[in-house]
Amino acid sequence: MLPGQNPYNRDKQVLGPFDSGLYMLYLAAFPLLLILFQGSVLTVVGALFQLVLFALALWLIWSGQKAHAAYDAAEVARRPRLPRKLVGSVLIGFLVLILAGLQFHTFGPPLGLALTATSLSIAAFRPDPLRHKGIDDPKVVLRQRTAELTGKADAMLDAIVADIAALEDDDLTLRSQAMRSAVSRLVRMAANDTAVLGALRKPLRRFLKILAEETIELVDAWDSDRHAYARHRFVAKMTALTRAFEAKARAIGLNDGRDEFELEADLLIERIPQRPAA
Repeated sequence: MLPGQNPYNRDKQVLGPFDSGLYMLYLAAFPLLLILFQGSVLTVVGALFQLVLFALALWLIWSGQKAHAAYDAAEVARRPRLPRKLVGSVLIGFLVLILAGLQFHTFGPPLGLALTATSLSIAAFRPDPLRHKGIDDPKVVLRQRTAELTGKADAMLDAIVADIAALEDDDLTLRSQAMRSAVSRLVRMAANDTAVLGALRKPLRRFLKILAEETIELVDAWDSDRHAYARHRFVAKMTALTRAFEAKARAIGLNDGRDEFELEADLLIERIPQRPAA
């Protein structure tokens, strides 16, 4: 599945208004069950084969209904690789062909009944989706890429801020929170422009990678005699990385339609430590 597909739980997916028709098909197996208790061994074997064939058809249709419900619920989805409802309907038609063939001496009527059964099954449960959904829609693709990028960035920034907060250094925690706010704001601003968002992806990944590595080094050195140096080094690195990322964002056009002073003012507000009022 593509990035950003809808987060539904397939196991709990409501299949739709055609479920009752699927359940009714189970009752159609009742006459086949009666055959198991009468007739010759050959008849019983034939009935078992037909039951297995019918069970497989029902399972395919049921599975196809689940996949179709998931497809309908998703904003972006690929068509099923196997049209399960179609295959299940064809198997039902084949079963009807076998049963009707035992009652007619010509091939025409059984074939007509088989085609009718297949057609009715397809009509009852709807054809399988045959096209990808939302993959070629620029707006949907942009939303998916934005969600992917912002989700990963927020997760990494949250982890970094949490690691720093665990050191119980209030000033350092406030600095890291201000950094997170500034970077998150830049990413949100880029979300409305596909070109800027694509160009910002690589610098953001590098920024997060370096910052995560620096955070690990800071945490490792926190309880050692290198504590003061490590803290000073981390603050300098975090400040430099944040400013470099902001400069890169402006260079790729993030501030289109906004002058330098306006963007810098917004980012400065994000950097101001928000201390609770006494």
